[in-house]
Amino acid sequence: MQASLSLAELAQLMQMNPPQESPMALWRFALRGIGAGEALFRQGDRFRSMYVVRTGFFRSAFIRGAAEHVVAFPMPGDALGMDGVGRGEHPVETVALTDAQVAVVPFALLEQMEWLHGAPAEILVQLLCRENTCKADLLSLLGYRNSTQRAAAFLLHQGERFGRIGYSRTAYPLPMRHADVGGYLHLRPETLSRALAALHAAGLVEVTMRAVTIHDAAGLRALAEGPWHEEEVDGPVRAARCAARAGARVRPRLGRVAMEAR
Repeated sequence: MQASLSLAELAQLMQMNPPQESPMALWRFALRGIGAGEALFRQGDRFRSMYVVRTGFFRSAFIRGAAEHVVAFPMPGDALGMDGVGRGEHPVETVALTDAQVAVVPFALLEQMEWLHGAPAEILVQLLCRENTCKADLLSLLGYRNSTQRAAAFLLHQGERFGRIGYSRTAYPLPMRHADVGGYLHLRPETLSRALAALHAAGLVEVTMRAVTIHDAAGLRALAEGPWHEEEVDGPVRAARCAARAGARVRPRLGRVAMEAR
């Protein structure tokens, strides 16, 4: 028998209130396994279903010629595929970064409900909201105007997302490549590397190939939300000064260099 989720289990996965007793409580949503590196759907594939991530992590990207533009990093509880509703095909490619499992929500199942209300309507709205939230997140992150602020905001934002699914907000995995993070933030790989090195040298974070540790969340937030400088904050001393001017307490790992906001 194929593994599946009930409507109540799907609602729980999406952190929604479980639906009240109704005939729809009998609905089952098939679970589909996706191997690391496998596409859940390709750009241009016909739209048939929406998906909710149960386990694992994904990367969504818009492909134009030989270039890929990363637009989202879906994780458990996130919705996928809703942007194909209007045009009848998927406008992006979504690939699993790790072994993963998704719940399949056939759109035809919702279309059959002429009286779309209650639980199915709520699920549809939630699916739309989850996917639109990913787009809003990207626009918000791109609003940070220099590379170090953008990287700091991304690390904080990912921490908040991981915290919602049970991980620590200050120590969490990094399933995507650094190059994908750079593409997502519209930063060249070398620019992202300099920004992460500055944050590390300032004692704010430690970022390896597969994990993130935030040592000073308050300082990182002060830097991300602090005043904008036209020049890139590409050195630990300037990064510390920027955070200090924003009101954070930052102690760079530079021996005698230690600054505190008064």
